Amino acid sequence: MEKNCKQCGTKLDWSNATLCVKCNTPLCEECATKNKWKCDKCADKTKIKIPEVIRRSSIEDYKSCPYYFKLHVIDGNDPGQNVLARLGSDLHDLYEHIQRNDVELKDIDSQTDWIISRIEEEYPDEDVNKLWDRANECNRNFKELLPTFVNKAIAFEERINFSIGKDLPQVTIAYDRLEEDENGDLHIVDWKTGKVMSGKKLTTDLQPALYLQAVKEQYGKMPKSFRLIYLGDTDKNGKYKERIFESIDGNQFVCKVGKKEYIQDIDKQIKVVQQLFAQIKQGKFSIPAKPDYFKCKMCKFRSDGLCSGVGVEEWKQINGEREYYGW
Repeated sequence: MEKNCKQCGTKLDWSNATLCVKCNTPLCEECATKNKWKCDKCADKTKIKIPEVIRRSSIEDYKSCPYYFKLHVIDGNDPGQNVLARLGSDLHDLYEHIQRNDVELKDIDSQTDWIISRIEEEYPDEDVNKLWDRANECNRNFKELLPTFVNKAIAFEERINFSIGKDLPQVTIAYDRLEEDENGDLHIVDWKTGKVMSGKKLTTDLQPALYLQAVKEQYGKMPKSFRLIYLGDTDKNGKYKERIFESIDGNQFVCKVGKKEYIQDIDKQIKVVQQLFAQIKQGKFSIPAKPDYFKCKMCKFRSDGLCSGVGVEEWKQINGEREYYGW
């Protein structure tokens, strides 16, 4: 009985007939070679499903370890949440409600007690005193900081999705507070409950540039500053630390730390993200040759058996390619 290619309908004979390597569907040689000898249906199953929107923090994860990004964002594995990160997330929610006047500032301690009691139930092996130490320090700094704001707050915890290029995923960010000064200029404020950012990271970290660009896309003008306030990290005088990026020319922002200046170039940072997204679309998810040792050691995917670490995983990937390409 005569057969036809299931893709294009071309009549098949000894000169052009072949089969899908996955399901044995009859194909002509021309259609088969388009998808590495698979039919469209089987080829689609093997394509990487890139999310339409990617969080800023996940982009940083890809920079740090593409394989971690794949296991989390592409494959959908839950990396879990460090107990201090969970505390920070809950405190962010509390501070938002206080700023919106949904919770009174005087009730911050009782609300924190409720937060930590819930965390205790979910993390029974954690040291609750460690949580209270961090929470008390953050709350003390927040209470001192809140009355010092003089600009009008126009938004809290706003999430913004924006495009950085055609046929690329959108980026999504969420800042803590957006202010407008008496001149109509915008200023972003973001709380941090961890340690202060320092050194070269002030130039390479993607958060300042992406947050500034997001607000520009949403409000039609570039903010004049981006202020990171580290409520959980204090100096020798007990004052919270901060990093402020101030506009130089609308595209470049400078952060001054002592006598040093660190520049964030918005256009350059956007190009970095475009390159990272291009690599994601190409399926480049290898573990870096020199990953962050501490992050690699503490990674939940490693303890869950989903990753064996840089040496073993590199060996697996190389041998998988050998088998695939018939080396």
